[in-house]
Amino acid sequence: MMLKRPKSAFSNQRGFTFIELLMVIGILGVLSALAVQQIKFNRENAYDRQAQAMIRNLLTYAAIDEPDPPAGQENQNGTGGSFAVYGYPEVEIPGNVYWKVVNDGDDRWRFYFAHPGGQVGFYFWIPGGTYSGSLDD
Repeated sequence: MMLKRPKSAFSNQRGFTFIELLMVIGILGVLSALAVQQIKFNRENAYDRQAQAMIRNLLTYAAIDEPDPPAGQENQNGTGGSFAVYGYPEVEIPGNVYWKVVNDGDDRWRFYFAHPGGQVGFYFWIPGGTYSGSLDD
C-alpha cells in the first residue's frame, strides 16, 4: 500500500509578489539613508575632534614657556604647514585647515582655525599665563 504525502500549504506559491518586493526595497532604502547620514555625522565629528586636539597641543606648547607666539608667526595666517615654539616639537597643521594668529589688542594672542567640518573656533593664550579658550565663541 502506497502512502501519499499531504500537499504543503505553500505549494501553490511561486515567489514574492511585486508589492512585497517593493516593500523590501523601500525598507532597505530608508535604512541606507539613515546609515549615510550617520556616517556623515561621524566624519564631521572626527574633523572637529582632530582640529580641537591639534589646537590644544599647539597651545600647550605655546603656553608652557613662551607667552608670545613664535617670532614671525604673530599676525600671520595660512593653510596647513607647521607651527612651533622654540624648544618644543612642531605641531603639524593639516593642509586643509586654515589658521590665523592675531593679537586682538587686549594682550591676548588668538589662534583662529577653520577646518573641513565647517566649524570655526579659536583658542587664545594670555602672556605670562596659561591658555584658555572656547570653540563656541
